[in-house]
Amino acid sequence: MDSANELSARDRNLTICTVSFHNAPHLIANWELAERLNQGSGRLRWIVAENTPEGSKYKLTSSDPRFHLIDGAEGRHRDNYHHTIALQNALHLVDTRFLLVLDPDFYIVRPRWLEDVLDHMVGSDLGMFGVPWHPKYIDKYRYFP
Repeated sequence: MDSANELSARDRNLTICTVSFHNAPHLIANWELAERLNQGSGRLRWIVAENTPEGSKYKLTSSDPRFHLIDGAEGRHRDNYHHTIALQNALHLVDTRFLLVLDPDFYIVRPRWLEDVLDHMVGSDLGMFGVPWHPKYIDKYRYFP
């Protein structure tokens, strides 16, 4: 296994997959924050599966160069299935070693987080890295990953 300092330029890339449902403002703010905090750390590619209905002012447009926009789930589905189906569509397009599945309203505010996380994952030989639910959500699964 390569050490954290020996990652090739290609391996320093990260794909972020997100499902949007009326989340354009969150995604735009998140993109701007990620870019500002990670300049020079690596390349981010953001794939967004758009589940927002036509006509919503909170829907991303395919003309936005910041995001690789794909169609989300078609038709109506039971709760959470639309999200899962759309995320599955996005995952098929990932071609980087590292992937971040990110809810649109989850903001990473640490400077250089991309470089720090990639170094930590490689240095610790991790295949997966994530965050737990906020402690106020007592009915959610704990201690993952």
